[in-house]
Amino acid sequence: MESVATNLLNDPDVGAIVLNARDVTDRRELGEKLVHNAFHDTLTNLPNLALFAEHLEGALSRVQAEQQAVVLFVDLDDFKNINDTLGHSAGDVALVVAADRLRAVSPIGSTVARLAGDEFAVLMENLPLGFDLHRTVGDMQARLGQPYVIGGSKLLISASIGVAASGQGVYDAEELLRNADIAMYVAKKSGKARFSFYDPSMNDDIIDRLRLKADLDAGTHVTTRPGLRRPGHVPISSQQASLNLATPPPGSLTTGKESHTRFSDPTPTFGASFKGNGRLSVLRLWFGGSIRVVA
Repeated sequence: MESVATNLLNDPDVGAIVLNARDVTDRRELGEKLVHNAFHDTLTNLPNLALFAEHLEGALSRVQAEQQAVVLFVDLDDFKNINDTLGHSAGDVALVVAADRLRAVSPIGSTVARLAGDEFAVLMENLPLGFDLHRTVGDMQARLGQPYVIGGSKLLISASIGVAASGQGVYDAEELLRNADIAMYVAKKSGKARFSFYDPSMNDDIIDRLRLKADLDAGTHVTTRPGLRRPGHVPISSQQASLNLATPPPGSLTTGKESHTRFSDPTPTFGASFKGNGRLSVLRLWFGGSIRVVA
């Protein structure tokens, strides 16, 4: 209720204080709903990225000695197939079920959020350094992997989970969430349906993959760290090596015949970058046939 008092004592026609009141319940509820929707996912009613980041910053500011804040980055494997085959309504049901399962299995006091699409995050704060994260994350993965009954169909949806903990100089919310995302990426690239704990060495692998992907998608050249060798296994002493994807090296590839080209790279990311996403089709143009990448 909103009230406004007007002093009309000096008005000879009124000679009183006039009180006007009106019900503002609808307006207040609308305002509260707008604020809630600004910080929550409308489908699952979980906190969104903005609210999760706020909780994470608060958790990191409260971390004490012998404690840690832990972030889990959860991605449902091959979720796009559900939307493509059963429709987005079925996908929405699966997301709601996954959200409920994450809430149920997360430790008391945790923040469970939906970041975007089929990506979720879990914040566990004030955990002792000896907390059994392997068991907790394993239980979470097992719960998410249980069958989903949607529209009379029983579906199996696995999840890849990345785990990152505060400490060792990491007390920045954005960095901690990014580390968990990197660990999830590694888990997914390792075969999906598994979890991975962040290690700083993962950064180099991710950077290599992003560089190679950008170069391959551009269809111009591949830049990599020292160690790449050109066709024929001839070493290149330069800090960078180039593989022209628009025109094959003269004499190195022969249409209609079998040819072998070997690249020696210090990381497995080079060969992996050719696999999937149609990138081998670029190389197939050279041969006019099939190509197999052996890592």
